[in-house]
Amino acid sequence: RSNPANRFDHVNLVDELEARHISWGAYMEAMPANDPTTDFWPSSSNPLYASKHNPFVLFDDIRNDPARLAHIKPYTALATDLAKSHTTPDFVYIVPDQCNDMHGGVYSAVAGHPETPCPYNDTNDDPADVQLKKNADAFVKGAVQTITSSPSWKQGQDAIFIVSDEGDYTNNAVNGGWDSPAGCCDSPVLPADDPDISATWPGGVYGGGLVPAVVIVNRGGKTGGYVSQTPYNHYSLLATVETVWHLP
Repeated sequence: RSNPANRFDHVNLVDELEARHISWGAYMEAMPANDPTTDFWPSSSNPLYASKHNPFVLFDDIRNDPARLAHIKPYTALATDLAKSHTTPDFVYIVPDQCNDMHGGVYSAVAGHPETPCPYNDTNDDPADVQLKKNADAFVKGAVQTITSSPSWKQGQDAIFIVSDEGDYTNNAVNGGWDSPAGCCDSPVLPADDPDISATWPGGVYGGGLVPAVVIVNRGGKTGGYVSQTPYNHYSLLATVETVWHLP
């Protein structure tokens, strides 16, 4: 996933959605509108946008199809598309930039992006870490407000899923740098001293850590909130999307 040269020739969610005539849109913060297949913007040394967080352009049958690429837009287009029901896609995928997704690693200011710079943190809750979390909270708040003020949301047929792709990176040498290797649902079991992790890795389940998944619905939800005790992972979210629209 982290290699920008990754390309996949495989059936994907867009293939499934389009086969059932279900509209889709992807909104990538800081992605240049005139170059949706770029790997970094504004540069690889100051990557506010990185294609590794844009799964659509990693699939050959999307990145090589101009009509499909037209569905992948800068995040700034979201509010315009959601302003009217007929321009709102059925399936919307939103990705913040690397200063707003708690990733960090942007060390120079980028014009038009007040969230920059956002250096990596060194320890949990150091000033850089605190700022990354503030940036992420502000982005999520803005995105949710944009969605919940839209005509489509007010019609009472939508849901918002808020997820993270992994837990904290805290330089924990035992876990290959990650704070926790916790996983579920067929996460791989890797042997002790696995060279891809660490010479001190004790062996066992190696997942992405425990991360929250928040689901907001505007009709038919459980009153007062609900916490599921069932373990889920990102394949569970994919399966949910496929189930809702009766996809293969």
